Amino acid sequence: MTHPIKGIVAVSAAALFLSGCDSWFSSDEGTDTSSSQGTQSTSGGTGASFDDQFLLIDDLNFELSELSNTPSDQMRDSGTATYEGVVGFSNDSPAVSISDYDMMSDLTLQADFGTGAMTGTMDNFNTRGDVDMDGSLTLTEGEIKGTNFTANAIGSFTDGTDAEIWDLEVVADFIGANGSAIEGTAQGTISNGGSVTTEVFGDMMAVEN
Repeated sequence: MTHPIKGIVAVSAAALFLSGCDSWFSSDEGTDTSSSQGTQSTSGGTGASFDDQFLLIDDLNFELSELSNTPSDQMRDSGTATYEGVVGFSNDSPAVSISDYDMMSDLTLQADFGTGAMTGTMDNFNTRGDVDMDGSLTLTEGEIKGTNFTANAIGSFTDGTDAEIWDLEVVADFIGANGSAIEGTAQGTISNGGSVTTEVFGDMMAVEN
């Protein structure tokens, strides 16, 4: 898998959100998109804002672009590891740079290299327009296969009195020495529980805690 934003080239297709979700997104030309390339915390953390998450994915994008996929002979076959990071979602068009992300979430993953299981959550969702979102996604059926893993991320959000159902497929690679980091994509659908369903795409980046 190619680094999601390496070379400022998107690897995901265009994302078109439900019209009922449009209020979650709002353009903010004032967001600082310059890379800090520093030592920001590698976890969004409880209560992290959109700006906090933006700085984190900016740093991770810079740092992980220097890493290659983990060689198969460096993959662990026992023990566990926790990874923390962020997922960036774009609206209307694929993200060609981090400035295109309109929604962010914290990401926590737990890998069990002995059993090959991968679990985790995407939570603390924030939008560029500071729209209140109540909900989270849980990783299910996570399975480590060689130097990558697959999973589903399923959950729901409330938007006023309406429920929006998210159902994403996660595909990600271990990168760096001994699988010290993870990067991948989260692709799937958002449904209002009725006849309207549309695709959503996200880029995920995380490092071992």
